[in-house]
Amino acid sequence: MDFCNDYHFLEALRIVKFILTVLKIVIPILLIGFGSYDYLQTILNSEENTLGNQTKKLTTRIVSAFMIFMIPTIINIVFNLTDNFSDLSFMITTCVGNANQSYIKELKEAEKIKLEAMEEKSKTYSSRYDPSKYVLKHASNGAESSMYSFIMSYEGHTDYCDQNQTKYKAQDIGDGAVTIGYGITDAIYNVSVGDCVDTNIIDQFYMDHIDETKSEIEQMVKAANITDWNDAKTTATISLSYNCGSSYGQKLVQSYAASGNEGALSVFKSCTHASNGNDSFTEGLKTRRDGEYELFSTGNYETGFYERQRKYIP
Repeated sequence: MDFCNDYHFLEALRIVKFILTVLKIVIPILLIGFGSYDYLQTILNSEENTLGNQTKKLTTRIVSAFMIFMIPTIINIVFNLTDNFSDLSFMITTCVGNANQSYIKELKEAEKIKLEAMEEKSKTYSSRYDPSKYVLKHASNGAESSMYSFIMSYEGHTDYCDQNQTKYKAQDIGDGAVTIGYGITDAIYNVSVGDCVDTNIIDQFYMDHIDETKSEIEQMVKAANITDWNDAKTTATISLSYNCGSSYGQKLVQSYAASGNEGALSVFKSCTHASNGNDSFTEGLKTRRDGEYELFSTGNYETGFYERQRKYIP
């Protein structure tokens, strides 16, 4: 039934309706007109032997004209009387009823508003990629600072609500979630679009969430009895979990324990497609996974993000 609300389809159907309406009126008029003309000519020429034939022809044309005019009504009655055609009848009735200038205009206006809203959304959201001074100040050592900075560089943060940059704004960035600060979504923090929350509160929540994820990963590594794990692998795994979900962190630890970097790369490759189908989001995810894997496999924290030439994920 979706196409019954598609103004492109309805516009074409409206034209077909107009043509059929014209034909429904014109054809009967022509049939009756030509029949009347022939009948009149017979009377004027006093052709008595053909008068009966012309009367029959005129009657036939009048009946034909009436039937053509009534065809839509007859079809509708047949459909309504037959259970098997009830759904089809409803669909046809709905589509035909929607195929009018007024409703088509409403659909076009709604589509225009939707496109303008999407355009405005893309204008109002511009992720910033500067690291939080609050987070770096509260990092207890250099390793933690590198961990927080790496993930922040990939997440970026939402805009501020004020000129003094003391409150983050919750925004819809187009991926199906409301985001505030460094990739914190409404799935883990109760926030709605337009909300303004103190930056220190959000940044502390970000740190707490990262620390919690780190603890979970370290426990999984210990349980898997992996002996060559290091801080870089932990950071890369946290970044993957933070972006794709905790189950991916578990898969990464298990795959690395089973088959080393080859197994790890397969897990990074498994989270590269945007859930909303947006190609630009997908490309961004591939670039992020590529940088995370480089950190995981080489320990290089200077992987970069923008303008990065992907090495491992095509």
